[in-house]
Amino acid sequence: LGTIFTTMPVARPEVAVLYSMSQCIHAQMNDMKENYGGGRHRDKLMFLYLASKLIQVPVFPIVEEDVLDGTLGTHHKAVILAGIDYLEPRVARALEAFAADGGIVLVSDDCQVKLRGLTPLGCAVDDSLAKRLGDLWQQGRMEEIWKLNLTGNYIKAAEPLARTLKARLAGLGIKPVFDTTAPGIVASRQGAGDIEYLFAVNAA
Repeated sequence: LGTIFTTMPVARPEVAVLYSMSQCIHAQMNDMKENYGGGRHRDKLMFLYLASKLIQVPVFPIVEEDVLDGTLGTHHKAVILAGIDYLEPRVARALEAFAADGGIVLVSDDCQVKLRGLTPLGCAVDDSLAKRLGDLWQQGRMEEIWKLNLTGNYIKAAEPLARTLKARLAGLGIKPVFDTTAPGIVASRQGAGDIEYLFAVNAA
């Protein structure tokens, strides 16, 4: 691949995904036993990330500072919110401004946050597999965890979300890096100027 990757800026994809510290703190304030899950926010992001891999559409993680300082609007066409019930008011206003300026704020059906200009995803993020594994862990039922905690089960759980996400993004003019009939191919792109690399990783 050569030395270009030491000098080329990261190629940000059209779609960003928000990791919300507002949501995480909100969840902790409502449940002092809540540590790092953000009220299911973390698990829902994991399944959303997996769904994006299944449809060959890269997503880029951003935090609330990226919304506030304009990074989102500069580098991305759309942002997806999943498992978010609360946003700090400044972040909410910045997302509304992003939408008013033509950006797309896609919101999964499990979100409770209300903003102007939101675009419903049309599907909730099903994180029941992660919840089941967490319950089994609390009960110390390790043998059942070993049988359930398999890559194929995660893929199966993410497939309905992947189908909905693919259709919704296509309707918004956001296409995959490439089309493939082979399941389990993860796509990404890195390019600058007249040089472009397309990566196809076989994750089957």
